[in-house]
Amino acid sequence: MPKIVAHRGASAEKPENTMSAFRRAQELGVFGIELDVHVLEDKTCVVFHDSKMIHPDGTEKSIYFFNRKTIKEFPVSNKEFPLYDTETIPYLEEVLDFLKGNNLFLDLEIKYNANMSYRRPEDFIMPLLEEYRFQNRMIISSFDYEEILPAIKRKWPEYKLGAMYGKTPEKDMVLWSKENGIDAIHPRFSLLDKDIVEHAHRHNILVNAWTVNTLEDMRQMTEFGVDMMITDNPALGQQLLKG
Repeated sequence: MPKIVAHRGASAEKPENTMSAFRRAQELGVFGIELDVHVLEDKTCVVFHDSKMIHPDGTEKSIYFFNRKTIKEFPVSNKEFPLYDTETIPYLEEVLDFLKGNNLFLDLEIKYNANMSYRRPEDFIMPLLEEYRFQNRMIISSFDYEEILPAIKRKWPEYKLGAMYGKTPEKDMVLWSKENGIDAIHPRFSLLDKDIVEHAHRHNILVNAWTVNTLEDMRQMTEFGVDMMITDNPALGQQLLKG
């Protein structure tokens, strides 16, 4: 059976990428959590998905112009989750401290802005991961797999890496991963079929599918033999595992 990974935490129940979402995922007994990391103007690593911050008053600002102090002043409550006005955007260290107290696996997606290439995100994220010694219980993924993952592989070869993609690729991602020492493919679930999964497994490449949110799709991914299902609704995934 696939392992269940909570996409941005238990994001169907709690605000995504918040400590509430990660704690809820732990309560559900999932295998792991997935989260997104940006590097701010002052090199602070924070857990947030979008590159644009939209304030409740409608104003918009790039996340890359916040710093360690001002990012904590930004509200995470919204129309969907109006009761979380005391929740703040976590520093990566906060989540790593939380993970030290449990056995959750971590799928860390690195966000990259090519217009700010002078600020290489891995140069600030990886030292933190090294400090916490998480290399044996995590995988690092990115949509910018050609830019980010080989750079990590060269300098930190002990970490597992996953190439993310959300549309039909122009190349064979399994063979590209094998040739570049990448451990897994992370495709949108709708791009998969049983042949792709078997092709990957023949080359010792893991298949971690996102974002699998319905029972029907979860059953299909299970039939295909994927290794991990990344889902907004980990409670449903746990229900499937329990039969």
